[in-house]
Amino acid sequence: MSFSNIPIVCRTPFRLGLAGLLILLVSGGVRAGPLDNPESAGLRPLGAGVYVDPALPAAEVAGLKRLVEGARRRVSLFYGGVSASPNIIFCGSDDCYCDLGGVGLGFSDGANVLVSPRGRRLAIVAHELAHVELASRVGGLQRVLHLLPQWFDEGLAVLTSMAREFNDEAWHEATIDGSRAPALSEIAAMNDWVARTGPNGEHMQMTYGTARREVARWFEVVGADGLADLLTALETREPFAEAYTRIEHQHREAAARREAVAAKPEEAAVESPVAPFSPPQLRGRAAW
Repeated sequence: MSFSNIPIVCRTPFRLGLAGLLILLVSGGVRAGPLDNPESAGLRPLGAGVYVDPALPAAEVAGLKRLVEGARRRVSLFYGGVSASPNIIFCGSDDCYCDLGGVGLGFSDGANVLVSPRGRRLAIVAHELAHVELASRVGGLQRVLHLLPQWFDEGLAVLTSMAREFNDEAWHEATIDGSRAPALSEIAAMNDWVARTGPNGEHMQMTYGTARREVARWFEVVGADGLADLLTALETREPFAEAYTRIEHQHREAAARREAVAAKPEEAAVESPVAPFSPPQLRGRAAW
């Protein structure tokens, strides 16, 4: 891939996510220092890991901590809590965002979050925090890139963000009821993900939408407990594909046993089983 257009990646209208990050890593575009130490770049701390561009008007700064709190709640809903403590940086200009190595509307280097002037939305901040949380629990960005298919990392982030534009209706329309949707194997590798998304994000439903749909299906079966089981499996070096399938199978078997017990109340166990978590169903559209 040519890197001739990398300096303006940050001005593309969509988030390339870890795909964009990989390109920037290869090209030397990520400046990790300022993200790890925002005050060294002249950014102002608000507390709780939140930093702002001094150029941001006070009226715009006022709601940022609440925005972050809401995004963290979304991450906690899926992970059962938040363990990562990233720096979360809000830029007030494109120059600030580009100078810090930003991509699209929001950006994560696996440890910190950078938000563009047009990215100050709950779904975008939650999406980036979800990437950081996953990297934190797996053991860092490089392990995410090595162990997980791109569709799972991005699909989980989109699901966690609850971004309304990635809904079933929009996906069916974009993929003609799934007939043009890529197979998961076709969006597992970083280069394939970037190519299928398109240089301007014109095919986001094909990648982000398809990934969200698959992870939502899996998560509806296994819930937060299943996600925790998957992360544990990765720690023990069980291959992702094997663990992903095994955990779903185990949860389906457990659900079948619960249904069987419910059909025969007299044989029910003393302890009542907990129903698997089902993510909220979102409808409508929003500008990404």
